[in-house]
Amino acid sequence: MITLLFNSGLLKLPFADNTVSFFLISGVFDLRELWNLPSVNPANILNIDLVSAEELSPICWKLDEEFIELAKQIKLRIHVLVAENDSETFKGQSLAFAKKLRDTGLEIEFKIFEGYDHFDIIENVPVKGSEINTYLLKNLV
Repeated sequence: MITLLFNSGLLKLPFADNTVSFFLISGVFDLRELWNLPSVNPANILNIDLVSAEELSPICWKLDEEFIELAKQIKLRIHVLVAENDSETFKGQSLAFAKKLRDTGLEIEFKIFEGYDHFDIIENVPVKGSEINTYLLKNLV
């Protein structure tokens, strides 16, 4: 989904004009910091190097200007959501990516969810009444 922020192809989708919120949850936006860590990429099973890690890192991509303009016109709200118990690296990447988006003039909400980690923030999305579920439902419109 994040590639849509960097590609005007989103403009061709039938629901583009009706989209009001976009949620980025516990994202990894910079693989340059992670590709060589044994816990992330043991024995380089992902077969990437620093160059490909940069090419795969949304923080390094150029945002699509046509998409940015449409997002401003339709007042798209982008929510960058991260878990309190996520690693400092992931929290920092989320904050940096939110800033990159905000610097374009987009409407950005950055929120840290207390008590969650990198995985249970996603696992609790469909759990009715959970903090993340409630937040998403409240901010869909």
